[in-house]
Amino acid sequence: MSERTAASRAPRLASHRSASERERSDDVIDASSELSTDRVAALQRRAGNHAVTQLMAARQSQAPTIQRWAWVSAAQVQPNEPGLDPAMKTFAADKVVRDYGSMGEFKDHAAGKTDYLGTLPAASASPGTWVRFAPSGINLLGEDHTKVTLEHVVPAVRTTSFIYEPFATDDLSASPAMKSAYETENADRFKAFGVQGAADKRQFGAESLFPKIAFGFNLLLPYATGASSLDDLKPGQYVGQPLQRYLKIAWGFAADAADQVAAAKQAKKPVPADLQGLATTHQATKGDLDAFITGLPVDGYLGDALDTVNGKKKLPSLEKLCRAVLAAMLARMTSDAGLSAPERQALGGMPKGSSADQMAAFGKWRNFHFSHAVRDAAAKGVRYAGMGLEHLKYLRAEGLPPKSADYDMVAKNLIDFETLTKNLAASAKSP
Repeated sequence: MSERTAASRAPRLASHRSASERERSDDVIDASSELSTDRVAALQRRAGNHAVTQLMAARQSQAPTIQRWAWVSAAQVQPNEPGLDPAMKTFAADKVVRDYGSMGEFKDHAAGKTDYLGTLPAASASPGTWVRFAPSGINLLGEDHTKVTLEHVVPAVRTTSFIYEPFATDDLSASPAMKSAYETENADRFKAFGVQGAADKRQFGAESLFPKIAFGFNLLLPYATGASSLDDLKPGQYVGQPLQRYLKIAWGFAADAADQVAAAKQAKKPVPADLQGLATTHQATKGDLDAFITGLPVDGYLGDALDTVNGKKKLPSLEKLCRAVLAAMLARMTSDAGLSAPERQALGGMPKGSSADQMAAFGKWRNFHFSHAVRDAAAKGVRYAGMGLEHLKYLRAEGLPPKSADYDMVAKNLIDFETLTKNLAASAKSP
C-alpha cells in the first residue's frame, strides 16, 4: 500500500547509521586544507555528500573550474588523465554525474565491481541522480511507491541482493491458486529486478501476503459498499492498482480455502469457522466474480473495472467477499506461525471493533513481519531492503539491526542526493 509523508525540501545528511556504526573523528577539513582522497572519503562517511558539495563549492571559488563529468575526492577528472582505463575515460567524458571517494573506487565502479553507488535510471522520478549507500551491511530504503523505489535503485547499483515489500515471504506450495495469482501479478517485477530465473523467490520477500491482504481489504470494503467513490481507484490515484493486485491474489486464496475445506470434510477432519466462511462465500460468489476477477489485467486499476455497468453489479458479491476475507485474516492474525508468541498475544489484545481499529492491528501485523524479514536479511548479509517509508519509521523506533544504514528516499536523503548531483552538473561542461 502507499506510504506517504510530508516532504521537507531542505537538504539533509545522506545516511543515518545506527549509533554503534557512526564514524567519530576530530579531523576538520576546510576549503583551504589539502584535499586528500582519504580525508574527503572520511568527510563523506561522517557528514554525507552534501558536506562534500559545500566544500567543493568553497574550493571552486578559489581556483579555476576544470570542466569534466567525473569527480574524485571533490576534484573533477579529465578524460585524458594518465592511468584511466577505457571505461573510466568514458565515464569522465560523458554527461552523467558520478562522484567518487578515490580513484580506486572510480576504477571499481567503472569495472562493475561495486554495489553501493550509481545513477538512477530514466524511469525513476529522479533520473540521472547519483546515489551512494553504505558499502557494507544492509541498506534500508524507505520509499514512496510512486516515486524513487528499490526497483530503480537495484539496477543503478547493480545488485541482486535485496528483499522488497511487494515480494512475499510465504511458502505457498499448499495454496496453488494463490501462488499462481501472486506469480502472475509479479512476473514483470521479478524480471525488472533480474531475478526471474531464481528457483526460490521467497529469498527476496520482505513481508507476508496475509497481513497485506488484510490491510488492503480493509481499504477495499468501503468501495464495495458504495461508501467511497470508485474514482479513488482509478489511474492518478495510487491505491486502485495494489487493491486490484491483492484482490486477485486473495481470490486465489479463497479458491484454495474451498478446496481445503472440501478435502477436510471428506477426511472427516474439523474445519475452522473462518475458513468455512471463506469457502462458503467463494462458492456463493464464484459465478458472479470468478471471470471478472481473473480477467483483470496485471497492474490495472480496479476503479476502471468496477465503475462500469457490469462492474457495479459485482459490488454486492465483492462486499461479501471482503467481509469473509477480513474474518479469515482476523482469525489468522492471532495464530500466525511466522510471529512469536508475544507478538501474537499483542495482536490479540488490540481492539478490532471498528475499521480504524482493524487497520491499526493489520498495520502492526505487517510491521512485525517486516521486522522479522529485515533482521533475517541483515544476518544473512543481504545488501538492500526496500519498503514504504512508514514501515522504515517503525523499524527505526523499534531499533535497527546491527550494521545497517537507513535512507529516506521520499525526502531528506533523496533531496541530498539530488542536490549533490545538480551542483556537480551545474559546475561542469563537456570536455
